Amino acid sequence: MNPIFLNGQAVGSREGTSFTLLKENAFEKIKALEPEIILVFAGEFDPHHFKVWEAYLTKTTLKACIVCYSYKSYYHQQNSNHLKTSIPLFSEETGFNINDLGYITSIKALLYPANISRNWMYFYTLPKEDHTNKNIKHIHIGHGDSDKSSSSTRVQKIYDHSLIADDIAELRYAKNNIHLPVDHFLKMGAPIFPDLNVIDQPIPFKNILYIPTFEGPSSLMNYSSLEKIHKTLTKEISKKKFSFYYHPHPAMGLRQKEYKELSDQLLEKASNPSSDKANLFNLSSAAICDASGVTSEYLFTGKPIIAPFSRTKLSMNFNKELRSVCYLWDYESTPLSNFLKEIQYDPLFKNRMKFRDQKFKDARTFQASVDNFDAAIRSIF
Repeated sequence: MNPIFLNGQAVGSREGTSFTLLKENAFEKIKALEPEIILVFAGEFDPHHFKVWEAYLTKTTLKACIVCYSYKSYYHQQNSNHLKTSIPLFSEETGFNINDLGYITSIKALLYPANISRNWMYFYTLPKEDHTNKNIKHIHIGHGDSDKSSSSTRVQKIYDHSLIADDIAELRYAKNNIHLPVDHFLKMGAPIFPDLNVIDQPIPFKNILYIPTFEGPSSLMNYSSLEKIHKTLTKEISKKKFSFYYHPHPAMGLRQKEYKELSDQLLEKASNPSSDKANLFNLSSAAICDASGVTSEYLFTGKPIIAPFSRTKLSMNFNKELRSVCYLWDYESTPLSNFLKEIQYDPLFKNRMKFRDQKFKDARTFQASVDNFDAAIRSIF
């Protein structure tokens, strides 16, 4: 058996998919932290969803920790014996009990980055009559601002609040005939990540970043352009009219292995095969995007967004407001290099920057976005 570590501390051992975990007095440890907010993974700890919020939980003025049912899958999937998080993480399998949270009076809100069925365990358990803390709020925070169908579902009605980006995000619910009171929504601007450069004037289209989403959990939720534009994009890359950068969704190819194969081919053609998203965002001059949270993240840079579409194959999944500040590239009729020439003076720059400021509640730095996050959460205390 090989020892496994959580933030440098031994928490058990594993051999293949078999685990032996050490128990801890999680209740006393969490209570000592005096957390005000807790990030909840009701199932397995999800490193990708955690990544969206990690920097916020590190920089926030609110005391925070993480709870999950299990983190065993991380060691297996990442083929690593070390799991590191910037804030404390507790697991039901090692001693954390959901019911205990009702006796920690510092807790103000539980934050849920995903809608999964096991979230009901928290809704059912908290609060109870004998709990000393009966005021814990359940807040859905998601894992990025996008026009995917999962961004506005009827499931939101079971939460006390939903943390969203802006008025457009709220309007998605009304468009889907989901009616929630105005005070259900907490608006912070779209979530981003640190170390992003923001332009203040148009720049030449020299470095093109492609950041497609994955093929989704089902064909009905497949918003990826990868399979559709792979052939024409590969042809354009070979012309060497621009430098090509690539950053696929971490779940690319999880459901359909052919997406992983196509993705790997593009990685081989990338000018800088880096996994550092902030670095790629900063190196790029513009990005080809799908309907995904990464599109809003890229919008923060102020740089142009190119939305691939086809009049015969691919419908636009962006809302009309976002479409109005994106360059719509008909990949079937216009080579990308020609399209870049058509938009080389970035005529949408001013409108895009105005839209950008609205989307991020005027935040121009990551710290300003953290301040918006804090203000939105604190508004319910």
